[in-house]
Formats: sequence, structure tokens, C-alpha cells
Amino acid sequence: MDKQECNNTEKIEKTYLYVRILYLIAWGGYLIWRLYVCIRYCFAYVDDDQAIMWYGTVHMAHGHFPELCFYGQDYGSMLDSLLAVPLYWCGCPLNIALPFMTMVWGLSPFVMCAIYALKKRKILCAWLVLLIAVSCSWQWDVLTSVPRSLTDGFPLAIAAFLMLEDPGEKKKNYYLAGLFMSVSYILTESSIALVGLILLYEFIERKKDFYGKRTFIFLVAGVLSGVLLLAGKALFFSLNPDMIMYEGGAGEFDFSVLFTNIRVLPKRFSEYLFCGAAGIVLIPVGFAAGCLLFVLRKKWNLLIVFITAVLGCLFMLALGHSYAYYDNCLLFGQLRMLLFWAYIVLLMIMFAVKTSKETDSKQLLRMGILAVTSMFLIIIIKGTLFEKSLKDKNSMIYASNVLSFMRVDNIKTNMTILTDVADATDNDVLVCINYARSFAYVASALCYDEEYVFYVPDTDRRKWVRDEMQLCHPDAVLFYSLPIDEVDDITIVNIGGMSVTDYFKEIYGIGGDASLIWGIPLETDEGCD
Repeated sequence: MDKQECNNTEKIEKTYLYVRILYLIAWGGYLIWRLYVCIRYCFAYVDDDQAIMWYGTVHMAHGHFPELCFYGQDYGSMLDSLLAVPLYWCGCPLNIALPFMTMVWGLSPFVMCAIYALKKRKILCAWLVLLIAVSCSWQWDVLTSVPRSLTDGFPLAIAAFLMLEDPGEKKKNYYLAGLFMSVSYILTESSIALVGLILLYEFIERKKDFYGKRTFIFLVAGVLSGVLLLAGKALFFSLNPDMIMYEGGAGEFDFSVLFTNIRVLPKRFSEYLFCGAAGIVLIPVGFAAGCLLFVLRKKWNLLIVFITAVLGCLFMLALGHSYAYYDNCLLFGQLRMLLFWAYIVLLMIMFAVKTSKETDSKQLLRMGILAVTSMFLIIIIKGTLFEKSLKDKNSMIYASNVLSFMRVDNIKTNMTILTDVADATDNDVLVCINYARSFAYVASALCYDEEYVFYVPDTDRRKWVRDEMQLCHPDAVLFYSLPIDEVDDITIVNIGGMSVTDYFKEIYGIGGDASLIWGIPLETDEGCD
């Protein structure tokens, strides 16, 4: 009998081993897909915000950390830039290092949760974790790979939850969990939806164990430490208001915004899932199925958390800034503000880990084969839609209603032409005077160790560069417009020894709005190929 039990145990362990191998293969397939998205799009194109991230990586790699937030703002972060610094030190090109590290960081919550589920032998939950990521649309895949500070806080919120679930050294981990929650909000404000959900779950699911012990004090201490960081950030910008070019607005609740956003929810659903328009049906059906499942299993606590999660998502749609987007524009569309939905679903799966039973070992392989088959079918569908969008020059993936947009190889070629002209004419101050002027940050990154100063005359986010241009009195300045198609796109202008900023103020008005030179309103600019 003992021998038979031993044999059964060995068979079960072998089955678990095969399933883990199959699971790793599935993850490998998904990561190959994400790399394909990066190669086809994220490595090949750069926009205004990514241009700043390029410069941030090089700036930090040289030991400079001048601001607390996204350069020129009192919100957002430069974490994507910081994460790419090690790859930059290793010689990796910026157009590869930044999207790659952004992708890795954005996927890290799924990896952490998958490892946690496998450790607990919750194989079904592990497969669901992977399928959540796979089921998101190609648009979601792109937005979680472009370095634009869109997902920076989410991994910290998920890490905080896992620390609370498996605290180990309780005092330290509870403190870190509280700190991570606060910092996740500082990095990405929509992380508050994840943090609120985590705290609600912990309160409902294990009230006595969680709040009845002294370890709770360390959680509060961690949160308060994060609040102090937030207060420190506010103090920094109150003392340095001239560092802010774009001020973040408070998200005020507005019923009109809520109703407007609810009307466009079907379109958002179609953009969120791999199946496009079918998402209009699948997402509401998934919500109803989730509620029914919790009711049938009498998981009332999870039902409360689930309904709260949905209401929380609706609340986020009522905040004024959720309406700051352009339709049919991927990089500046509303989807970029709804990326947290997938992480909320991920949390709901993790909440269910405790209450779910281990899957029968006899069903493990069949379940794994079914999951892998489904996953590869989904990737084929996503890949087809992604390629179709890439081939359509009028698709949302190329739309740039607000952001300038350019191919990486084109801008590198343009920078080579510019620096050659600058060397030939002995000019080291270069000013872009059309809508693509934010690419001065890319130029600054590519030519960081050289003497050139690439300046954005009206809205340069770098205070230290604005200060330098106030003190700089060159005889002439090189003006250029991107893309450089002909000689007329580069002009040498004699400014008579004036400071660069004073020249623009005198010639083009207070603030030196260089867009007046070309008469191109920023809000109607089109991107360049």
C-alpha cells in the first residue's frame, strides 16, 4: 500500500513537472509575441513623450537627477528612463532599451502572480494569470511597451499585495507593503484603484488577523512614509515653480464626464480585448459570470470586492482628466488611462487563489494543452489585427493629433545632417521651430557627450537648459524644422549677440512661441513619417 501511494505521489509530481514545463513554454510564446510588437512598432517609432524618456535615460546614466517627476511636470515619473540605464551602459540603443524595459516592468505583476500561484499549486489560477495578459488587445500590448510613464506604479501595488499575503518577516514586509502602495500612487495616480481594492480585500477577508495585530502599525507606518514623500514632492515644486511647464490638475468628480464616458464604453471594450468588437459583449458577460460564480459558491466577500472593483472603475471614468483624449489615436487615446483594468482583473484572480481548490492532477495536462491552444489562437488573431493596422497609414497606431511622431531611423538620419551642418558653420545652439521640436530631446540624447545644445524655444521642459539659453549670447543660431527634406529646412540666423531666450521674446513675443514662425497651431499638427 505504501509503495502504491509512493508511486501515485511520483506520478502526480511528474504531472506537475510537465505542466510547469508547458506553462513556461506558453510564457515563452507570449514573450516572443511581445518582442515582435516591440520590433515592429515600439523600437521603430518615437513620439514627444518618449523623446523626453530618451534624454532622461542618458541624463541619469551620467549621474544627473534634476527633477522628481516627468521632466517639466509635477506629476508622472521618469522610472522608464531609470530602468533603461543599465542597458544603456551596456551599449544597447535607446530605441531598444527603453521599450524593452518598459515592457518587462509592465508585465512583472503577471510574472510575480504566476510564480505565487505556482508555489501554492494553484495551476488554474496560474493559467488564468497568463491568459489575462494574452487576452488584452494588441493596443494594450503596445501601450504597455512604450516608455511614457503609463504603468509605472502598477507593479508596486501588486507587489504590496503579495507581501501582505505571504509576509515572511511580517514587520518589514508590512512596512514595505504600505510604502509600495503609497509610492505606486505617486508614480501612477490610477494605482489608487488597485490599492483601494487590496485594502478592502484584506479588511473583509481577514479582519481580525490583519487589523487586530501590531503588524498593522507597520503597514500604516509604510503608508505614512509614502505620504511624507508625496508632501516632499509638493514642497519641492512649491519652492521650484519654474520647473513646471505642465501642471497636473486635480481629478474632480463630474457626472457629465461619467455619462459621456459610459456612452463610449462599448468602443473602449472593443479596444481592450483581443477580439475587437466582440469585446462589447464579452466584457459585460464576463462581469455577469463573475457575479454568478461568486453567488453560486457563496463567496460573499469576493462578490463584494468584485462589485466594488467595477464601481471603482466607473468612478475613475467620472474624473475630469479621463476625458482628456483624442479618439482614434492610440498614443493619446483614452485606452492609455484604462490600462489598470487588466491589473484589477489580475487582482481578482489572485484574491480567488486562497479559496480555490487544487486542480485534480489528472486534469492538469488537459487543462494546460487547452490553455496553450487558446493562447496561440488568440495571438494569431491579435497578430493579424496588429499587422492590418501597421499596413494602414490612416490607422490609430499612426495618428498623432497632439504628439509629434517620427520613425527612429529618420530622426537619426536628420540628426546626422544637422550636426554636419552645425560643424561646418561652427554653430552649437540648434533650435527646432516646427511642430516636431520635442525631438530636440532625442537629439540631446544622441549627442549628449558633444557640445551641441538642442533647445525648444517655447516649451523646453528642462529648466537647466532654459537657464543656459538665458545666459548664452551666441552670434548666430541654427534653426531647423523636421523632417529635413531640403536645404531650406536649415537656416542660420544672426541674433546679434542677444541671449537666445531674449531673442525669441523680442522677435516672436512674450514666451518666445516659436510655433508663430510657421503659423502651425499645436493642437492640429500632424505627425511626420
